[in-house]
Amino acid sequence: MVLAIFGYTDLERKVLSDATCTALQLTNHWQDITRDYKVGRLYLPNEDLKRFNVTETQISEKRADENFRALMQFETNRAETFFSIGSALPRTVEKSLRIDLELFTDGGRAVLEAIKKQNYDVLSHRPTINKMKGSWLLARAISRHWIW
Repeated sequence: MVLAIFGYTDLERKVLSDATCTALQLTNHWQDITRDYKVGRLYLPNEDLKRFNVTETQISEKRADENFRALMQFETNRAETFFSIGSALPRTVEKSLRIDLELFTDGGRAVLEAIKKQNYDVLSHRPTINKMKGSWLLARAISRHWIW
């Protein structure tokens, strides 16, 4: 939708945008497993839960054992794959939009990195990026396209 507002309606950009938006949505789901579960939502695919032998009871009890960590590593790698697919998108748009798109991607990837740093345990602590990291990401995105 954002691309269309800026006048970009071609299929190539749509495919790249869909990959980025999918990555962002998956990242949000993985970041908020505990929050979502508390309100009756669980976005982990059933086939993946079965594949990694993770149960809903385990999630409700916030038990991040080896199986759960392996599941989350798999899911975060999936999200990263979508970020990689969409990574060319910012280079195809005007600079003012490019900064926003890069910031979305960089922020999402930073959350995935926070999940990794927690050894994929998103049940006992919600992975976030702090204000300093967020400010650094913003400054980096702007500085990439600074026009004097």
